[in-house]
Amino acid sequence: MSLLDLADVRDLEDLVLTCIYNNLLSCRLDNKQQQLIVESVASRDFKVEDAGKLFEQLHKWLAHVEKVEKMVETKMKDVSTRIEASVVHRKKVSEKADAIQAEAIVEVEAQRKARRPVAMNPSMMAAMLGMMSGGGYGQEDYEQSHHGQGHGHH
Repeated sequence: MSLLDLADVRDLEDLVLTCIYNNLLSCRLDNKQQQLIVESVASRDFKVEDAGKLFEQLHKWLAHVEKVEKMVETKMKDVSTRIEASVVHRKKVSEKADAIQAEAIVEVEAQRKARRPVAMNPSMMAAMLGMMSGGGYGQEDYEQSHHGQGHGHH
């Protein structure tokens, strides 16, 4: 214990457990003989001559990490650009849909006032159907606008 600069047996036990948990030591206890039998030890030592090789391997690893980091940054910029483009596209589509819907409402109201059957182009019809599904128009309103006078099939 003096070689390891340990104060007591408890410190020795803690050191052995730390080595086991870190996979540096594989061992078993022999309770009968009161011994710790070491089965294998992971060496963490290397020769001074091997320092250059270790340094080279660390440089390769660092270069690889930097390459991966640049790839991740590039991908993140690409994703960010795509998200921004998607937001702009969605806004344009929403504005166009709102304009078509407003145009359809004006057209329907004008035809109602003139007491003429409603005739819409396909895009206006699609806009109206979308508005009716979420815009608060009831079945009777739909039948009035669709059949002209409100005498639809009930």
